[in-house]
Amino acid sequence: MTLWLQNLDDFLGRYPHIVSALEAFSTFAAVLVSLTLALIAQRSNRTQIKAFASIGIILHSTLEGKPTPTYLTAEITNMGIMPIQIPLSFFHWKVPFKRGAWLVNPLDYTQTDEWIPQKKYPVEIRPRGSVTFYL
Repeated sequence: MTLWLQNLDDFLGRYPHIVSALEAFSTFAAVLVSLTLALIAQRSNRTQIKAFASIGIILHSTLEGKPTPTYLTAEITNMGIMPIQIPLSFFHWKVPFKRGAWLVNPLDYTQTDEWIPQKKYPVEIRPRGSVTFYL
């Protein structure tokens, strides 16, 4: 065992630049690994949402023979691990090739329709939960 260590010491003594390069590479690799782990930890705490816009139609037995109410709906799902707050002014409408955007107030804020339940804003969405907004 002592002979093996002595041979290693002789080899490393003959090539000091290789040892320095190996030390520099290992230090760089350790810093790179720690930065990558910090980035992954930061991304896991970031708020993530998915939103889908669609047309919603209300079908009810009391509406037979009458026109069915049709609404633009936005379903927002919280994909993160922290709760999120959705403000009243979350939806903007932009026409392509036109300047500016229009703010759309949700119908569930003003409660102008009997089929839409009223919400208080800001609306909190728990982690892995979803809420549908009527626009």
